[in-house]
Amino acid sequence: MSSAEWTVGWDVGGAHLKACLVQAVAHEAGTRLQVRDAAEWACPLWQGLHHLHEAIAAAHRRWPQCAGAAHAATMTGEMVDLFAHREVGTLALGDALAAALQGPIHFYAAAAGWCGHAELAARWREVASANWHAGAALAARRVEHGVWVDIGSTTTDLIAVAGGRVHAQGSSDAERLASGELVYHGVVRTPLCALAPRVVHRGREFNVMNEFFATSADVYRLTGELDPGHDLQPAADGAGKDPGATRQRLARMIGLDARDASEAQWLATAEAWRALQLTEIAGQLRRVLNAAGLPAEAPLVAAGCGDFLVARLAAELGRPCLAFADLVAAGEGDFSVPTACDAGDADRPAAPPLPAALARRIQVAAPSVAVALLLGEQCLPALAPPNQASHAIHRMHDIHETHEGSGAHAVCREHEACGPHEARGVHEHGASSLDVGPLGCTVVKLGGSLQHDALLPAWLELLASRGGRVVVVPGGGRFADAARA
Repeated sequence: MSSAEWTVGWDVGGAHLKACLVQAVAHEAGTRLQVRDAAEWACPLWQGLHHLHEAIAAAHRRWPQCAGAAHAATMTGEMVDLFAHREVGTLALGDALAAALQGPIHFYAAAAGWCGHAELAARWREVASANWHAGAALAARRVEHGVWVDIGSTTTDLIAVAGGRVHAQGSSDAERLASGELVYHGVVRTPLCALAPRVVHRGREFNVMNEFFATSADVYRLTGELDPGHDLQPAADGAGKDPGATRQRLARMIGLDARDASEAQWLATAEAWRALQLTEIAGQLRRVLNAAGLPAEAPLVAAGCGDFLVARLAAELGRPCLAFADLVAAGEGDFSVPTACDAGDADRPAAPPLPAALARRIQVAAPSVAVALLLGEQCLPALAPPNQASHAIHRMHDIHETHEGSGAHAVCREHEACGPHEARGVHEHGASSLDVGPLGCTVVKLGGSLQHDALLPAWLELLASRGGRVVVVPGGGRFADAARA
């Protein structure tokens, strides 16, 4: 695992490249990860890989720190019809990133952890379209129960979080389309004819023309909810994005011209389209909530350039709504390595509030922020002095030895924090231990997800440095299969 001060997260979509810059900052109470910037660039991959090269070059111009940083990558762009199939797309995007980026690159493989470029050919299915999992995994660090709701330019992800874990029914796009966790509705690129077969205009219901005359960006541009900074794709007719041109595109959808109704009437029609999209997303959200059986107070965690719709969904369902950027700001102090064994949370300086503009960019670039923080957290032990690394294994559990008669046993309390420096393995990258006291032996279970994870060497190094007898018990999955073999 890299010991770079800087980590860059990359989310390679079919239409946009999103990225995030994270810095490991030393404080008196420890080393903390801080999100310094996030950004988005138009990247129509279906038109050629040169658009990705140009977007990465723009990121390097914005952030000179990219050179030599650790890179965390996730993607959905392998689905575009530039590629013969998803495997070809995943490998092509991986090759493009590896060639363009200086410094180690790690690909997010959802619940399986991380893989390097050399492993991508064997593990492409785990890496393909895994960006939804990264955002939900980071949200699961902050909320015990909830739903990750990322409404982007093209799609909506609806992922349940239960018990502080990602609780997805599907793992691939196909499975999530079947479960309702992936909805091909966004606030920029969705053709309006895909929203509904009919729409109400001036009190009368019209059949919709099944033509690519207008997109959802026209709706939210007219309602004033779409930030121009995220309205990066060309209009359906290649014309302008001013109110007049926008109204004309909406009019074509029902065989009219913009001059056939007033501005107020076209705004009302845009709001009718908005209601139709909300109805569809709300229906899929109810499917996810019902399948997960979440408590009534479980919040919706809002992300994406269409996050303005999530508050409306939450109100309709009677649930709280939390902004992803607020979770990031609240959690920045938790992505840290303490400088001394007795440095608790109370000793750490409070994370400063995020500037409003940065918070907005974090919302839009959420998956890239998530992978940057998740990878950056794993780099922190490498940045710590040796005495801090030694402290990491001791924080895995609090062991309370009690004596009853002639025997002795240990009581193990799992920490809520994560990472080898803070018992991260107890949860999604499960490593748990029990010190049996006078026998001088430590039993450690290494979860199956660690088999291909870059975190595994850190755990083994820490266990070896502790000394004494250590019994390693393999967890489930492929790790157990390999151990048994």
